[in-house]
Amino acid sequence: MNYYQAIADYCDLLMDGGYYEHKSLAKSIQSVISQRKRVLELGIGTGRLAEELLRNDSSYDFVGIDFSPAMIGIAKERLCSHSVLLTECDVSEMSLDRKFDVAVSCGGTWVIVR
Repeated sequence: MNYYQAIADYCDLLMDGGYYEHKSLAKSIQSVISQRKRVLELGIGTGRLAEELLRNDSSYDFVGIDFSPAMIGIAKERLCSHSVLLTECDVSEMSLDRKFDVAVSCGGTWVIVR
């Protein structure tokens, strides 16, 4: 197992350890985004938040990005039963040629200047 895969596996276990309550987060996010369906998750990691969002409403046009191929690999396995586009990229350099109704992130700090 390579170093980055070990970190991704550890992160996945850590995210399931109770610090983040993904079910509650998903419900809160869904109450805010309402009927907006084109969703971008910045730093999707191993896909735990996306899994909960899609469990509650599978009609999202969902895209997740992360710079870690190991994290994307775990997210692909976790989200294989959903129609989700997962892209390995750096958020500061992404070029997705799409527009989104909502951008969400869990556990990170984002500053967006337009």
